[in-house]
Parts: sequence; C-alpha cells; structure tokens
Amino acid sequence: MTTRLVQRTLTGEVAVVKCGKCDKICKNLRGLRIHQARTDCGKLDTQTQRSGGTPGET
Repeated sequence: MTTRLVQRTLTGEVAVVKCGKCDKICKNLRGLRIHQARTDCGKLDTQTQRSGGTPGET
C-alpha cells in the first residue's frame, strides 16, 4: 500500500495537475512541465512554419 500526498490550495480544494494527452497525474506544475518536455505530450500537433506572402519580401 502506498500513500499519496495531496496538494491543497488556500481555499482547501484539492489541486490536481494532470496531463491533457495521457492523463498522467503529476505532483505539481513543474513536474507536469518536466513530463511534457521528456515525452511527446508537450508537442503541439498544430505547429506549422510561418511563411510570408512572397519570397524575398522583408
């Protein structure tokens, strides 16, 4: 049996930090950012390269 520490806010609510893609529960926001950096969960599928209207235009 393992015990899990629960982080509470100032109002007494339970703060749950959860990954949106894989539903992994992390201890805090820093842990979530580390998880997203090490896995593919942090990569956005909608990232595309921006290009200007015409080539050579500044």
